[in-house]
Amino acid sequence: MKVRVGEHNMDETEGTEQDIAVKNVVLHPKWNIETKKTSNGTKILTTHDIALIQLSHPVRFSANVNSMCLDDGQPFKAGRTFISAFSLLVPRVTPQKITGQ
Repeated sequence: MKVRVGEHNMDETEGTEQDIAVKNVVLHPKWNIETKKTSNGTKILTTHDIALIQLSHPVRFSANVNSMCLDDGQPFKAGRTFISAFSLLVPRVTPQKITGQ
C-alpha cells in the first residue's frame, strides 16, 4: 500500500507527486463497518472510521506538500477553511480491516 502526496491534477503527472510506502496502519479499536439494505439500495455504515498511517519515510515538504493543523476543538472562525481528504480510486473495493503490528 502507498500514500501519494503532492497530487493536484490526477489526469497528468506534474512532478510534484510523492509516492510513499505505508509501514503500518493503526485502526481505531472500535472501528466497524456494516451494510444495510434500504429502499435506495445498499448503504455502507461505519463507526469510529479513523486510522493512523505510519509511512516508511518522512514526507518531503515543498510548495505543494505541507502539514495541516488538527482540530483543537474550538469553533471555526469565519474565513479561509482547508479540507484534507483521501480517496481510493482504482480499484473500487469494499473497505476491510487492516491489521498492523
